[in-house]
Formats: sequence, C-alpha cells, structure tokens
Amino acid sequence: MKLILVRHGETIENSNGICQGQREGRLSKKGKIQVELTALQFEDISLDVCFTSDLKRAVETAEVIANKSGLRVIEEPALRERNLGELQGRAFPKEWDLFNNYEKAERIDDIFYRLKLFVNVIERLPQESTILIVSHGITLRILLALLLKKARREEILSLGELANCSITILERVESGLFRVIEYNNTNHLNKQCL
Repeated sequence: MKLILVRHGETIENSNGICQGQREGRLSKKGKIQVELTALQFEDISLDVCFTSDLKRAVETAEVIANKSGLRVIEEPALRERNLGELQGRAFPKEWDLFNNYEKAERIDDIFYRLKLFVNVIERLPQESTILIVSHGITLRILLALLLKKARREEILSLGELANCSITILERVESGLFRVIEYNNTNHLNKQCL
C-alpha cells in the first residue's frame, strides 16, 4: 500500500498569517497555481482512491488532482483541520504552539482518535492500493505520527511543518508498518509558489 499525502494549496488566510482551523479558507492566486503544478505530478501515477478533508480548500485541491486520474473525490470529515476554537479567524499568536489547548480548541488526543478511525477505513482497502489523501498541515502531521507510530510530542514536532501543496509519500513494508519515501517535497513548485 502506498499513501500519497498532499497539503491543500495556499489560501488567502495562509498568506496573511490567519488561523483557519475548521473555518473555510479561499485558495489564493498562488495557491491555485500550486494546485495546478501539483496535479501535473499525478499525470503518470495510477491512483486507486482519493480521500480529502471536507473543507473547501482541501476539496478544491483534491478535485484538481483527482481529475488528472479520473477519480471521484471522497470527502472525509475525519481529515478536517484541527478546530482551534477562539483562535480561528485571528492571526496566529507569536508563541504559536501546536500542543497548546487554546480556548475551545480540539485536543490533540481527539484528532488522534478521529484519524485512527480513518486509518481503519484505509486498512480495509486492497494492500496494493495507491491512496491519495488531501488534508491540512496539522492533521497530516498527526496522521503521519499515527502511521509511523510516533505518539510523543517531540516525535510529532520532529516531523516538521508541511508546505502548501507539498507531497509526502509513505509505503507499507513487510512488517505492516509504513516508511517515508518522500517528505514535504515541493520540488514541483516553482520559486514563486514556495
């Protein structure tokens, strides 16, 4: 099984340092170009299924990529970004901390739980499947931590942030665990899109 993880294209809110969380964002002009450049990377890849967060910025990204493969996009609420409570719609604080329990924010443990349910879904797919997953920065990092059996704070932070429209590829090995083939690859984006 191969998993290809893509973070959505840049949004207007991303470019302005605004926390979106589970609010809808709007792809920026740069973000739309990033998505088109990313979609080109999938012209020669045979995908079996495409899952995406049901938030608009991820759905738009997934649809452009999936169209190259003629795939239907399956919207999956478990792939939504972390709900950051009262921080949503505001500028990120200078002391931004992924693990901070901001007022009314979703707990990291809750994200792990909903993503475990999603992993159960993909585990039932044929083991030769190539699966595209389009989601959000925090959600993808936690999904990676789950798949790579990295549950401690330091291990999750060591994964590093994912750039907009970056491509991360994991492959299942004989032991049943996943290994990283590519992480946060943005080579397909031109310098103006980074």
